[in-house]
Amino acid sequence: MSDVKLSLAVQAEQGRVRVGVVLKNEGTHTVYVPRTLAVDKDPPGRLFDVRDADSGEKLAYDGVMIKRGPLKAADFMELKPGAEQQNSIDITNNYSFKAGKRVYQIAYEGLYWDDMASEPDMAKALTLTSAPLLFTYGGK
Repeated sequence: MSDVKLSLAVQAEQGRVRVGVVLKNEGTHTVYVPRTLAVDKDPPGRLFDVRDADSGEKLAYDGVMIKRGPLKAADFMELKPGAEQQNSIDITNNYSFKAGKRVYQIAYEGLYWDDMASEPDMAKALTLTSAPLLFTYGGK
């Protein structure tokens, strides 16, 4: 069982899709969560799994892609026991939302660490996931 709880909320209004992210450390020790999820307003790359809820088709990613090397400690932020981190990410232009009002599903799956002495050790990575969430958006 994970000590880190991740919840997503979607606000789709005024022609924009904003994803509210809440990370909470419910454990007794410090953990290290992805900086792109915790603080970036425009993450460089596909961060979420966004699908058409009716067909299950994954939406194409249209946002910025930056080729990156191996993960580094700087890619993660410390989240102390009992701490909560909130972020809001506008994904409107990052995914190929279809024209017209449709229902979509969004979810997140990534990695976090409960120990980061110097650099991330992939053998010690823990999985961080959100529950799938449905939202309605009127398209571009």
